[in-house]
Amino acid sequence: RQTIPPSSRIRAPTGRGRPTDKLALPPGVDTEYDSDLDGSQLASDDDGEHERQFVPHPDDIHFTKHSEVQDFISMEGAQESKGVELSDVDVVGVGAPQDTDLSGGDGEGGGGSGASVAAAKRSMPLMERMMRVTPGWFFEPASISISLTNNPRYSTYAGPEHAQAKDLHPLYRTDGIISGSVRINTGGHRMWVGNMEVRVEEYCTMMEPVNNVDIAELVVIPKRKAGYMKGVVDIPFEFDLGRSKWTWNESYHGHTFGLHHNITVQLDRPWYTFDLMHSKPISLEKISKAPKESVGEVSETGAANGQTVPHELLVPDYPGKLKMEYSIDSYNLDDVLKASIVMDGTDAPVEYLSVMIVREEFSGGIVCEDLIHEITVHNGVPEDDEEEEEEEGVPGEAKELTVEVISGEAVYEIDLPLAEVGGLTPTIKKIACDDNEEDESYTVETKYFFRLRLRTAEDQRDHWNSNEILLHRRLPLPCTKAPPEVAAAAADSVV
Repeated sequence: RQTIPPSSRIRAPTGRGRPTDKLALPPGVDTEYDSDLDGSQLASDDDGEHERQFVPHPDDIHFTKHSEVQDFISMEGAQESKGVELSDVDVVGVGAPQDTDLSGGDGEGGGGSGASVAAAKRSMPLMERMMRVTPGWFFEPASISISLTNNPRYSTYAGPEHAQAKDLHPLYRTDGIISGSVRINTGGHRMWVGNMEVRVEEYCTMMEPVNNVDIAELVVIPKRKAGYMKGVVDIPFEFDLGRSKWTWNESYHGHTFGLHHNITVQLDRPWYTFDLMHSKPISLEKISKAPKESVGEVSETGAANGQTVPHELLVPDYPGKLKMEYSIDSYNLDDVLKASIVMDGTDAPVEYLSVMIVREEFSGGIVCEDLIHEITVHNGVPEDDEEEEEEEGVPGEAKELTVEVISGEAVYEIDLPLAEVGGLTPTIKKIACDDNEEDESYTVETKYFFRLRLRTAEDQRDHWNSNEILLHRRLPLPCTKAPPEVAAAAADSVV
């Protein structure tokens, strides 16, 4: 399925906060749209009255939560920001306009520069010149790039279904700091920009694109007046994920849903043209240690069958007495899982007994179950290759199939290093992707379970039961500090 980033969708008003102010228009544009007005006429307005250099002050940069974004769209809202102020950001500044100005705007390089521009215009194809005089309908009026400056780590990890992905993404902790800069290059011509945002996005993709929804945003809004931008502009930003009100989730790609993260830049343009957006995908990892005590609860079924602690697994519908005991219900992904299976005198012999680790994804009312790992404790049914082969041309005698069963009293010890089990991720608690937590069509979560399964020898009936376990990531993911282009060059040199 195709992943649709949230920046390409139109958000409906949330109804929270005051309504967004109307976008400021370039000088000379009335509220009634003039069909004769084009980009060349706007660029020819060289009286300098409305020209503004775009230099954000460090004290003008704020961040806030997604639910508060609507209050900061207008300039007045940004000035009233209640977010945490980032006062230690260095502003790189505005670069000089380029000499090869192909936009027909006001040149600033003397006669020689004007001659080079005129020559460039004459050499430009007629169709391209016609498209460039339109207000950004057929070409991008500026290029946007995002660079990360705090030495990010890079990883191919993206969740259980894409553990071997080839694309390297910048990797950050969910409580870490992301810093960098946005470069906007108008190519030497003037471009009108209204509001501006730089944000970290967390969004969820589900089985159907209509259910792809935003979960959280952390926004940086440079407080500036709407106006023209020209040349090369470097705008620094910094996100402190640990200080935001929202607890960020680890990036995840499963069968039924995915959790994705982007750094997105948005420049609001006049109403008669299109906004500019640029996104850079990143990955987040959630580092947390498992608690030293069990945090689960005993189910009603377990309590009715004598279970007293959450780390005891019973099989209620099995006629005999069988249980699995383990010390705790919370584990780190690098822990060794230890458990004991105790059979205490039974008249129902068992021919097959195993312990499983199962992952269940809940997404929009859909449940997807995966068997991650299985430990066979006892299998009394012989395999086909264990039977004696018949000699060629001589029919073999009918032999009775011997099945080994276990009954009476028995104890089995289980040792399983979780680091050797592929496909495990931290538990993802229920996430409500909209304000209505009771609406299951917009809720997602990932759970892991212990499952004790057996098959009786007489009636060939399967019996099983599951207990939830909680998984945590204590150690960082494997990664590299080389950016993708360096890693690719190194791989090519080895080949």
